[in-house]
Amino acid sequence: MDGFEDRLPKLYGIIEEGTFRPIAGPGEARGRARPATEWVEETVEPGETRVLKWVIGGGGHNVLVLSRTDDGWRLDGEAISRGELYERLRDLDEYVVTGFAEQAAYADELFSGSANTLRLVTMWDPEEDEPFVARGIHRIGTRETAPMDNWSRGGLGAEIDLATGELGEAVTFPFDGELVRHESHPDTGTRIEGTTIPGWERI
Repeated sequence: MDGFEDRLPKLYGIIEEGTFRPIAGPGEARGRARPATEWVEETVEPGETRVLKWVIGGGGHNVLVLSRTDDGWRLDGEAISRGELYERLRDLDEYVVTGFAEQAAYADELFSGSANTLRLVTMWDPEEDEPFVARGIHRIGTRETAPMDNWSRGGLGAEIDLATGELGEAVTFPFDGELVRHESHPDTGTRIEGTTIPGWERI
């Protein structure tokens, strides 16, 4: 992958019935299982963020973004007391815990309240006997979906020109039976159509 490995968020472990069970990476010693409340207090430093994602389901449901600040904790961007946080952690079951991936500057300018992700549809070409990318969509979050970018919850989807990496206009889910089109982000005003994804050829 040549340079992309360092962009992957670290996998810390899994929370089962309120207990954090670490997963050791290459060359790491496996830590001990302990209450999730104890784990976050001892390992998450001020300024750090962890993502907690339920292993079942999709659509951006049951994903928590936990950050520690100098004066406390924030969950999905909102301040939360230590007692409330502990109660939430004790109730979690089958949640994967990872680090937080910082997105590229262009994606942050589109909308900084979510991780704005690429979705590439790959198919197999039986004549060439190799895979190819059939279509690409850039998902972009909104105030309605933050901290996720899910289209089915009100996010935006912009088609990617596969030859150039340039974005077309974005559309929102047809809740009222009709696609709503956007040349620019409805919350930030940042131009979407015509934006080119940096490093597209490498991607």
